[in-house]
Order: sequence, then C-alpha cells, then structure tokens
Amino acid sequence: MNADIERVLSSQALASRFVQEHSLVPPVDVHALVAEYADILEQPILNSPDIDAVLLGLDSGDRRILLNGNRAPTRIRFTLAHELGHIALGWHIAHELVCEPEESDPTVLAPRDSRQGQATADRRRQEREANAFAARILVPAEFINAIRALPVPEMLVRLEDAQVSAYVGLRVLSEELPAGYVFALREKDDNRVECWWTSRTDVHSSHPYAVPGIRKGQAVDSSAMGHELQDSGWAHHQGRLVWWGKTRTTIEVPEGTSNWREIRDEILSEVCSSSDSKTSLMQSLGGVVGNLKPISQDIESIASELKMRLERKSANDGAGPMADFVAHDQFLPFVYAHARSTLENKKRKKPRRRTSDQQDGAGLSKSPGF
Repeated sequence: MNADIERVLSSQALASRFVQEHSLVPPVDVHALVAEYADILEQPILNSPDIDAVLLGLDSGDRRILLNGNRAPTRIRFTLAHELGHIALGWHIAHELVCEPEESDPTVLAPRDSRQGQATADRRRQEREANAFAARILVPAEFINAIRALPVPEMLVRLEDAQVSAYVGLRVLSEELPAGYVFALREKDDNRVECWWTSRTDVHSSHPYAVPGIRKGQAVDSSAMGHELQDSGWAHHQGRLVWWGKTRTTIEVPEGTSNWREIRDEILSEVCSSSDSKTSLMQSLGGVVGNLKPISQDIESIASELKMRLERKSANDGAGPMADFVAHDQFLPFVYAHARSTLENKKRKKPRRRTSDQQDGAGLSKSPGF
C-alpha cells in the first residue's frame, strides 16, 4: 500500500481512538475540545482573507491557533478539528502551519506536483492527513453505524446533527455505508451535479465508482440506471439539494462449498508469476475483506458486498494481479464460497459479554481471515 495512503488511514484510525477516549458524540463541542490542547485566538488574519487558521508553536508545546472567524459555522468547526489533527498526529512537526482545509474532499489524495518541490509535497500531505482526522472526529464511524439502517432522507436529516458541511458529511457517509448507495450534490444555482459519491469509496481514490447517469456538471439522469436502480429521490441536506439512489447489489448465491481457500489458491497459481506477487495479492485480498461489515446477515448481501469491494479494488489498482484475479472464471465461485464461510462463522459465533479492557470492535463478527 502507498505510504501516503497508509498515513491517511492511520490518521483516521487515530481519530477513531480519539473519539473513544473522549466519548465524542455529534454535535461535537469542537471548540472546547481543541481548547484543551491549544489557545484559540479568533481574529482577522491580516492580508490573508483566504486563510482559515494559523497554528503556532506546534514544535514547542506553547500552541496557539489564530482562527479566521469570518467563515461559515460548519467551516470553523472543520478548521478547528483540522488543527487538532495537526496536534494529535505526532509526526506533524513545525513551528508555524498556515492552513486552508479543503472541506470539499477531506480525504482525497491529491497528486504531487513535482514542480513545487519536496517541502510543498510534505505540507500538502500533512493537510490531507489533518483533513482526514477532522472528518472522522466530527462524523465518527459509530455515528454513521447508528443511522445507516434508516431510510435515506431520514439518514440525511440525522447527519445534520454532526454540524458539518454537505461535502464532509456525504463523503464520510459514503465511506461507511454498504455498497450500492449513490449521492449527488446539486449546484446551488441550477440542476447540474456539483459533486458525487458512491458508498464504499476507498480513501485512496478521488473518483467514485462509475454510475450511469451521474456526471459532474450534468443533470442527474436516473433513467440511465434502468432496472439497477432500486430506490431514489431528492432530499434537502444542510441547505443543499441532494439526489440519492440505492442500486440493486444483491446476487444469487448457488449451493456449493465454503472452502474458499482452495479456490483462492487455484486462482493465485494461475495469475501470479512469482511468490512475491502471490504474497502481495494475498495481502491485498486480506485488506479488502478484513473489514467486511454487511448491513444484512443474509448470504446474498455478504456476497454482493464482497464482490463489489474486490471489483472496486481492481478498478483502482488498474492492470495487474488483482485485475486478473477478478477476471478469473473462478472469481464468482470464490466470492460465493467466502460468503458461505462468513455466514457459517457468524452462526457459530456465540454472543459474549464485553469487558472494559476489550479493544474496540471486540465481539463483532469478522469475515474469515486470509
């Protein structure tokens, strides 16, 4: 995995631990939270109206945040959480950081501009990591898990409790929901799509999974989705109009074996040219299915989500062993077998009482390891 991606994921993981340690529930009192770690001075930033904040003393412990108070409330909340990210992420070291968080896409990995040099590349990387931290502080995964079974319009109403912009909320929502959801944010002045997301958008991809009829700068054409569209509609969210859709993602799973390892090994022997290639592909497969959390406990939903996640990983990686794995004629039998094994493990797993020293997620069903 790319080092930049790993650091963004580490930023999100640290934010999740921060949420647990501080018992944060939306709407997070982010001003009080940040005030525990730095002095906040709300004042105009002279000659720099576009700057959201300046963080001083990060390397000395005498931390001060000069905050631009002439922003929308959601922007200010995000900026404060962003500055907290710089403080909490121990590898962010500088005497002065001038920040302009990108609310429009808090976790996207922007391409490095080689013309700007290493210092700028490092700063841009730090900004992305702080943005990822901020988004997960203000919209915790636990909050999304508590609302994700609701009808979409009601889900979007509840999402407003987090008091973040539509961009931030929809991005985090799309990352946490099971596969099959589509969200398109309409331009303020016309019916064209300003930005859109699909559920299970990988953190390292700035491009949502392609959906017919949804294109930036064009009107939503739900008819292009045909019979794949299970449900859809328009809803108001944070003063903006959002089109949402739920596509049909379930597949029929025939009777058969649950011994997915034999099928996996058969495919690996044909698509991998070396032991290193095999090891790398197994790690990629394990990373994709390791956090499989289907919202439904039926085999069709489990198989459908596994299939979509592997296909998305293949699309993001481009040509290579993962693409060959997904294209193999034993790919679907592998998906079916893995889904059967996951369901069998869930049925065998007995509920247990949770103790105070158990880690986050203890007692939750996990998909079979690789």
